Amino acid sequence: MASGKHLKNKNMENEALKTINHKGLTINIFQDWDSESPDDWGNDDLFLVHYHRDFEVRKDEIVSKDEMVAWYNGEKIETTKKFHIFLVKAYIHSGVSLALAESGAGGSYPFTDRWDTSRCGCVLVSKKEARTKSKAFKLAEELIKSWNDCLSGNVYGFTIEDKESEQLGSCWGFYGDIEESGVIEEAKSEADSIADERLKKHLRKLKGQIEGKAPLEKREPAII
Repeated sequence: MASGKHLKNKNMENEALKTINHKGLTINIFQDWDSESPDDWGNDDLFLVHYHRDFEVRKDEIVSKDEMVAWYNGEKIETTKKFHIFLVKAYIHSGVSLALAESGAGGSYPFTDRWDTSRCGCVLVSKKEARTKSKAFKLAEELIKSWNDCLSGNVYGFTIEDKESEQLGSCWGFYGDIEESGVIEEAKSEADSIADERLKKHLRKLKGQIEGKAPLEKREPAII
């Protein structure tokens, strides 16, 4: 079972970061501080293990800390028969930043080596998931990016409201920068569906009123 402490720099105020008016509805984009970490995704083919006292992520049912220590010290372990393993560096100082050690300064490594940079973790990629080490490395980089998004609060969600501020829809857990995470596109798509359904409902009611010869002042007002 995976367990551990996942640090986030939480700001409990959750004001909308972006507001979009779309199809007569209001879309509010929020930071998602309650998002799942990649550790919660249940992926046994691509995962992080980390053993720092301030940031611990375990998967003991697949690989133990002792095995990882042995691998780090150059010993052969059974796990390498099924997994590609990549060393992870962590800068832990008022938060956590991760990087694959093999990336170097020009890769995904976002900080220089310092006294508070640790080497206590690894990403494991199943050889069923990626036959080649290069493909496995790309998957490991994507996982580290998701972890860094999670740890830094770079995860978003949205709500959709009508003009009376009634919430009509929402969705959370979009990882990455707002403009690149897909949160805006998904919010607009859901708003389109809500607006279309509201219009159909309006037209059905209006048709019934017309067929019933309701006076104009009693008919359903237009949706704006």
